[in-house]
Parts: sequence; structure tokens; C-alpha cells
Amino acid sequence: DLAESARLDLQHEILKSATGGLYLAREAVHRALSPRSDGTTPRVLDIGTGSGKWAIEMAKEFPHAEVVGLDLVPVNLSSDVPPNCEFILGNCETCLDDPSYESAFDMIHARIIAPDVFDYRGLIQHIWKALRPGGVFLAVEGRPGSFNENRQQLGDQDEDDPARNDQLMYFEDVPAWLKDMEGAWEDVGDQPIWLTIGAWDNVT
Repeated sequence: DLAESARLDLQHEILKSATGGLYLAREAVHRALSPRSDGTTPRVLDIGTGSGKWAIEMAKEFPHAEVVGLDLVPVNLSSDVPPNCEFILGNCETCLDDPSYESAFDMIHARIIAPDVFDYRGLIQHIWKALRPGGVFLAVEGRPGSFNENRQQLGDQDEDDPARNDQLMYFEDVPAWLKDMEGAWEDVGDQPIWLTIGAWDNVT
């Protein structure tokens, strides 16, 4: 609905501000999406595209690339879609296993999808297969909760709390799962991103 799309647009702007742009690993992304001398088109897949804001802005930044936004529900767009961007419906845990997705993309982006993914580790295997050689996978996930100025968590959620969602906890395992794939990835890194709530001074 429109309210959810507005929330996702705000989330997009917050994360873009916190990370200094649409993506980290800028050198790797630019290398993967650089124009090709052989005439092939670089392709980007945005898993769980939400409001589609990230996909649209990536398509504008890389007009020579094709950007595809994938989600379970239709996108409520708040801005015009450039001609090199399209949105499709599908479940990432099943459609990425289709042979037609094998070696189909140069960059795959997934942001805040952990609550809706049953098997994130299995999804990573599908993502690896869907990437072309030299491709880049960027994931942004978060730990639910609040922290004080010393970055100590406030009010830890009890394991028996019915509102607890353990799928939100395994984001910390993602770098290890990537490294466990025995040389499948040329480089694996992770970078913490802290989001402030309210007025804070000198936050880094």
C-alpha cells in the first residue's frame, strides 16, 4: 500500500545517507557494471525491491546497464521508471533456482530481506549461481533493537518472546556462510552501519 511504500522510501533514504550512496564496495561495483567492449549489457538484480527506489536510482546512475527489481508484490512507484529498469514478480527462493537465471547478472543486491526469507543460506547458493564471473553480491541486513551511546543493546528480547523472529538474527552469519563456500567468492567483507534515532552529536 501507499503507506508501506512511503516507509520503504524513507528507509531507502536513511540507508543511503548512512552508507554514503546507493552501495558500498564502490570499486567492485563499478568494475562489475562498467560498459562492455563486446556489446553485452551489464545486469543488476534487486531482490526484495520494495518501493523500487534503489533499482530506479541505480538505473539512472548506470544508464548503460539493465536493472531488474524482484518482489513478491507489485511495486507502488513514487517516481518515473527509466527505460533500463523493470520490475517483475517472483519469490527469490524459488525463481533464482531456475536455469534461466544462471549467470544472468553482474550485481545482485538484497536489502532488509531476512524477515521474509526462509532459507537465507540456501538463497546465497542461488545468488552465486545467478552471478556472472566477476559479479558482486551486496547484502544489507540489520539487528533489531536499540543501543545506547556506547553501542550496548538495550532491552534484549527474551528467547521465549512470541514476537521474537530468529530469522532476523542470522544476518550475523551471512559473512561466515559466504566464506564457507570454499573459494567461490574472490573477496568477502562486512561493514557495520549504525543508524541514529533522534538527535545525537558526533556519531561515527
